[in-house]
Amino acid sequence: RTTNVITHAFAPGTLDTYGSGLLFYHCYCDARKIPEPQRAPASSDLIAACAASAAGNYAGGTVENYVAGRKYWKISWGGFPDVRAWHIIHGVPWVPNKAEFDAIIRGAIALQPPSASRKKRQPYTEEIIAAILAQLNPDVPLDAATGSCLKTGFYSRARVGEITVKTLQSFDPTVHVKPSDVRYE
Repeated sequence: RTTNVITHAFAPGTLDTYGSGLLFYHCYCDARKIPEPQRAPASSDLIAACAASAAGNYAGGTVENYVAGRKYWKISWGGFPDVRAWHIIHGVPWVPNKAEFDAIIRGAIALQPPSASRKKRQPYTEEIIAAILAQLNPDVPLDAATGSCLKTGFYSRARVGEITVKTLQSFDPTVHVKPSDVRYE
């Protein structure tokens, strides 16, 4: 029961990709013949070496995700989020060195291959928003919702993925905004 309850502490995205960080970590350990007892609890040195091995081979953001991105550190320090999650779920101590991982992340970003990063996209401007809104009919529910989403994202400076859902099936009424959540003040 404890393990089940703890798994609900992690964001769905963490659990969706739970296996990728663990797979990378275990492949690293297997290739170096790290004995199972040394893999968990994972030492700070082992996780740092594993993270450093990804630098130069992956996008800096990928390595950052493997080593729990900086935004995650504001909540509580991680390390590989999947490996950290495994430790927490199984009640195994977690002891990585935050300062060392911060330096590894900065280095990984500096070493990322040019092919690993996307070109920056042009930002939406008020002119682009106005042109799109001019094509929408506010009396059509889909157009009204599209216009509202566009304006909300623009004026709140949110990313589209932060205010939309990928599919209807991925809608979660406990997380996403519903019509009943709207209020007028």
